[in-house]
Amino acid sequence: MQLPASWKSAVQSWWGQLPLVTRGLLGVCVSLWVLEVVGLVTVGRTCFGPYSLLGRWQLWRLITSPFVHVGLLHLLMNMLALVSLLPPLERMHGSTGALTVCLVYAIMAQLIAITPATVFHVAFGVDSVFEWRTCAAGLSGMLFGLLTLETTTDDTGLFHRERQFFCLTIPSRWYPWVLLVVIQAVAPGASFMGHMGGILSAYLIPPLALRPYITALDSAAPDCAKAHASFMPANRAPLAGSSNDNSISSGWAWTAPAATTRAVSRSASPAKSSSHTVVDLNTLSKPAPEPARPQEKAFPGQGRVLGTAE
Repeated sequence: MQLPASWKSAVQSWWGQLPLVTRGLLGVCVSLWVLEVVGLVTVGRTCFGPYSLLGRWQLWRLITSPFVHVGLLHLLMNMLALVSLLPPLERMHGSTGALTVCLVYAIMAQLIAITPATVFHVAFGVDSVFEWRTCAAGLSGMLFGLLTLETTTDDTGLFHRERQFFCLTIPSRWYPWVLLVVIQAVAPGASFMGHMGGILSAYLIPPLALRPYITALDSAAPDCAKAHASFMPANRAPLAGSSNDNSISSGWAWTAPAATTRAVSRSASPAKSSSHTVVDLNTLSKPAPEPARPQEKAFPGQGRVLGTAE
């Protein structure tokens, strides 16, 4: 593989490989950060917290807070995680599926994060254990949800039983929890409950439970979005009675674009009635059976195949 001739071509090549929703979320986050720099957007007016959501009923913060970030380093770390975690999910579930999962996990992570502070404030009148007036922002909660999908299910096609964390090898399903503790130790100001909320969201609402909404949104998607080259369709078929012991959700046979599917599995057979390839996630690791060879009358040495005597 030859390297791009220039930085411009390298960026264009990288951008061209990103699916539509990944591009959109990346663009929104970067654009909002630019607006923060010039002073048109402030974190204080867009972040979320128990008091702002329930004390003042500013529910719109559930939508704005995930896409604003506190500083350039915060933005860069989350965007690097986004372009690593979201594209496999979008290629597997389709663009509308990825958008649905991202929005649900972003909102669920925030609701879970404010639950302890709300309970202590309402039931006991105590605000010191969990800060009632805290304010958090960033895409980290949603990203922890996507990381949990990748490390505990086959919903991204990247499932592995073990993960390498520096010099340690740990079970894959524990990787998000280890990362949660490490990030909190390195950055004590990070939202521990927000990150944990993302992990719990993936367990509470797997993509399988969102299938009816994904199907409806995929049908209602505008034609201009479907015509875009980076749009991923959400066509799929359920596997009857299949399951995965290491998965949160049941198995699926997903219909992905042929170019993307070939990168996942060379043993998948192309569908005759469409330009897509059906991939059974439960059989990706199994080699394709070799076709039966007809028995031939051959010379017992290393010579040619002999013809049948008349």
